Amino acid sequence: MQAMGATLGELLVTLAILALLLGMAAPGFTQWLLDARMRGTATELLQAVWFSRQQARLRGLPVTLCPSSDGLSCGSAEDWHTGWLVLAGEDALLAGEPAAGLRAGANRAAFVQPPFGQRATNGTIIICDRRGISSARIIVISVTGRPRLDRALPGVHACP
Repeated sequence: MQAMGATLGELLVTLAILALLLGMAAPGFTQWLLDARMRGTATELLQAVWFSRQQARLRGLPVTLCPSSDGLSCGSAEDWHTGWLVLAGEDALLAGEPAAGLRAGANRAAFVQPPFGQRATNGTIIICDRRGISSARIIVISVTGRPRLDRALPGVHACP
């Protein structure tokens, strides 16, 4: 009767092949993970813009999307990378923050959505990670408050 199982040598060869395959897959996995974080944060911030637009019309009063470090009040213009907040008057309606390793910035200290009518100009929010502007995403908010998601352009946009 023959014993079932693997020898130590066979096990070591199998582990070496597995380590080699995992080593080859790691850079692709890292890229995928960074892309997933970028997509998730961009989508969450895009939804916050849509939400602020909707709430302004439903409530009949201006709603503000602003940077926030505590999720309770608006912060300074440099605080976009720590989080954002949707406010209607004094009421905090929605708060969010970028995924780990991401930074966000905007060309406005806050975006105020009037209930009816238009804002004065377009605005842009940019989201970057360690890969820089080549993989950054921007959210362009039109004068009507309608947002769109796009890729950042080197030479036009800069990471915060």
